[in-house]
Amino acid sequence: MTEFEFRAEPIGPMVMAGMLLHPRDAAPELIAFYRDLMATAPDELGGGVALIHGPPAPFVPDEWQFKPVTGIIVLWMGSAADAEEAVAPIKGYGEPIVDLVQPMPYTAVQQLLDGSAALPGVREYFRIDYLRELPADAIDAWVGHAAKVASPMSQMVLEPLRGAESRVPDGATPLPRPDVPFAFHGLGLWLDAAEDDKNIEWTQELGEVMSPWALDRALPNFVAEDDPASRLRASYGEDTFRRLVEIKDRWDPDNVFCINKNIPPSGGSGAGSA
Repeated sequence: MTEFEFRAEPIGPMVMAGMLLHPRDAAPELIAFYRDLMATAPDELGGGVALIHGPPAPFVPDEWQFKPVTGIIVLWMGSAADAEEAVAPIKGYGEPIVDLVQPMPYTAVQQLLDGSAALPGVREYFRIDYLRELPADAIDAWVGHAAKVASPMSQMVLEPLRGAESRVPDGATPLPRPDVPFAFHGLGLWLDAAEDDKNIEWTQELGEVMSPWALDRALPNFVAEDDPASRLRASYGEDTFRRLVEIKDRWDPDNVFCINKNIPPSGGSGAGSA
């Protein structure tokens, strides 16, 4: 029998959260502001910055639907008494087109960017990596590549890290998270199979554009099927990868469980081999 034990952390059920939309022209300054804010933010403040197109939703003015915009996702998981003060700097920045930051169920926060990805038949190709730093030239490269997007459904998200997860000791889990300020998520999303090549190419190029500041690592479930085997191995780190191979040798020496981000047994072949 295999047993997993989890420790849940209470959140909500109501939290101060939501999304603000700004014009795309505001993106470079807005991302720099958000980078500096999150560098000293308390653990309870989370979210991200997303370069997207305005969704055809009632809360988006007609003139901004399907147009490039900059979204800020906000989530305050601390005391309700401190919520207004905690999100005030973000809500007070610039002149947002839309401000949906308000008390809401935590489950609603998880669906804020689902509009594109949840469509039936959506095709996808992702590029995710960690960023050692986010200087001005990295922000300019990020925003510049967004202007070349192949599909208005695609999303580019900068996820702030550090906080509590950065204080977990190395080797304590099989999913190491480096102590870096951000991760980027390039989510190529489209509907027409005839447009596969140009959307995959755009997403792959995003990885190349951001490579001067990236680690060439990601959480294993974000490593693409066509990535080199070395990237999956690097995402675990050598010590953790070695421990996982030892477990594989003991419990699955024939690599029966291989339809995954595979770590083959010693001497085997697969996505996780050297």
